[in-house]
Amino acid sequence: MMRQASPPISLTRIERKLIRRSYQHCQQLTKRCAANFYYGMRLLNKAQASAMYSMYAWMRLADDIADHPELSYNQKIEYLATLKKDTLRYVYHPPSWETLFEQDPLWPAVVTTIQQYAIPLSYFEDLLQGLLMDQEKHHYASFVELEEYCYRVASVVGLICLEIWGYRDDKTAKQLAIWQGIAFQLTNIIRDIFVDAQMGRLYLPAEDFNCESLTAEQFLQLDYEQQCEGVEIIIERALSYFRKSARLERCISPTSRKCLRVMSTIYQSLLAKLIKNKQKLLKHQKHIQVHPLAKLWIVLSQKNDSYWDE
Repeated sequence: MMRQASPPISLTRIERKLIRRSYQHCQQLTKRCAANFYYGMRLLNKAQASAMYSMYAWMRLADDIADHPELSYNQKIEYLATLKKDTLRYVYHPPSWETLFEQDPLWPAVVTTIQQYAIPLSYFEDLLQGLLMDQEKHHYASFVELEEYCYRVASVVGLICLEIWGYRDDKTAKQLAIWQGIAFQLTNIIRDIFVDAQMGRLYLPAEDFNCESLTAEQFLQLDYEQQCEGVEIIIERALSYFRKSARLERCISPTSRKCLRVMSTIYQSLLAKLIKNKQKLLKHQKHIQVHPLAKLWIVLSQKNDSYWDE
């Protein structure tokens, strides 16, 4: 049986208007900051797309705290803790919708989505814990450690999407979403190797380089062959997780499959391009990405008749 959203809660006309404005705010934020996925999200029905926009807005808020260049470590820890506290409080004991909107226009949409789709709050706690790991941990000894990080910052995003998309075969769908999230994050790690290293972060496990510990500074001092050896291992892992998660599309609602297909195709195209341009990536430290026109073609190949309707 396909898991579906709960019926919308009963609201007054004014409350519905505030929530609608909140969803519009989240949509504009997503369109401005996540152009790649925004157009894929529009392949969903209106209710699902709005829910996805609200979840992206919350994640953007969390990311902005974690990546803010002017915040100290202690401030980031404090602000992320406050975000966790606010999220739990607003869902369990929400103030008026007017008060929520005044706090931040995203909150009415976020709270409504969490309640309507019964999204476990533990997912949001895991996401915040992953962002905290970025503040506290700058290199990894083993893939087991890295896998935990990937789960928290990427797999739980897939699990949140499942609740919005609708799915069957609970355990299988969730495991496949976890694996695909890891595949996505490993692809990000490969793409951003040198950007992250220059910021003092290295996500490549030291064990892949036959050593117990490897810092970003040490990685940058390795020659091409040594760097390539470790990167090839992480590429094989990413490919493996893509293969293991390939059946996810069959487990989700048919109305959501186009959105998933766009996201997965973009990431697999990026990984293929990274593999093809591995020498440019490692020897010349070039930033490799899928061309915007290629992404647009991926989206348009999945479009439906209502795609162009705002």
